[in-house]
Amino acid sequence: MTTTENRLHTLLRASEKYFKTDMVYLASGGMWYMLGTLLSLLISLGTALAFANLIPKETYGAYQYILSITDIFGILMLGGIDSALTRSVARGQEGSLFDALRAKIRWGLLGGAGSAIFGAYYLLHGNPLFGGAFIIAGMAIPFWETPGIYAVYLQGKKEFYYTNAYGVATQFIAALVIVPTLYFSKNLLVILAAYLVSWGLARTFFFYLAVKKFPPNKERDPGMIRYGKHITVMSAASSISGNVDTILLWHLLGPAAVAVYVFAQTMPLKIAGISKIANRIAFPKMAAREHETLQKTLPPKILPLCLLAAMLTAAYIIAAPFIFAIFFPQYREAVPFTQILSILVVLQPFSLLASSLAAQAKQKALYIYNLGVPLVRIALFLLLIPPFHLWGAVAALILIKTFDTGLLVALFYRA
Repeated sequence: MTTTENRLHTLLRASEKYFKTDMVYLASGGMWYMLGTLLSLLISLGTALAFANLIPKETYGAYQYILSITDIFGILMLGGIDSALTRSVARGQEGSLFDALRAKIRWGLLGGAGSAIFGAYYLLHGNPLFGGAFIIAGMAIPFWETPGIYAVYLQGKKEFYYTNAYGVATQFIAALVIVPTLYFSKNLLVILAAYLVSWGLARTFFFYLAVKKFPPNKERDPGMIRYGKHITVMSAASSISGNVDTILLWHLLGPAAVAVYVFAQTMPLKIAGISKIANRIAFPKMAAREHETLQKTLPPKILPLCLLAAMLTAAYIIAAPFIFAIFFPQYREAVPFTQILSILVVLQPFSLLASSLAAQAKQKALYIYNLGVPLVRIALFLLLIPPFHLWGAVAALILIKTFDTGLLVALFYRA
């Protein structure tokens, strides 16, 4: 190492007594995740600018409604295999990659069929726009997201540079297709097709690069698919509940309200993505340790992350009115909603506890968490959105996150 690297290495080691973690490992992976998150945030901002200024609110609201329904059909794509694969690869069982890929495609065909049937229902009831949209989504469901499994494969191998480089490049390629499409066409079907095809092809390309550069070994995890199915069942309720708010707002207030609600969440979700960097870096290490060790070492690491999240939240609350006035003038009514929702970022570091339970395959605790939180979410949405509309949705999200954090803490110590 150079003299500068030696000094940095020494400084990071010295800081470990304050942060209670391996700061050299965190910095080596965190640097790439931080850079990747920043670039991703810039690309997302550019794409959001295009959506906000090139198409009407009603079109964007309908687009988000279709994606919400598609996400529910996508449950059958076995999204839980992603966490299971990361765990297997972190333990050296890299040959599980292709088992996971085949399972996701095979089950995704069922989700695609469900979406196509839903589209046929709309066609029969005289709505060719939504009918065509769900048929297009049905054809894409098994293939547009599945190749993205390369990211969790690289994460399990602790190849953080390539995880982020490929991820940002995928997002950039998709943006290069979507933004010109928004400029030249306001047709919902064309926009949806551009979104699904661009992401699918870009992910396929980088899956090929990842496997070529880092060929998996022959070791396979015979229990990975079974564990992935368990996680999928657990997360199914979460996927459904995560779209209930959009669907309710669509039917109660229409597409314009959905568009405002989605834009209100956009920046807080991106800021929360910065907090999730620690989850991605820590997961491979947590998978290789005993839960009793994590119960002692993980909680002291969460407080500094909460303080960082609080600073980011305060900065965003101050900046939000200016951001929307400059970049999203059509959505200025979203400012008070987005300021309140940014408070959720402060509690985001507690999601490390959920990552720990997943890394340790604590199935009973995961079932309680992944069923309990969505049920409360659905109940609060049904209770608060009809009488209070957008403010009801915002209040529900705050209450849900508070309950989520309390339940995670309890399960982490009882597991």
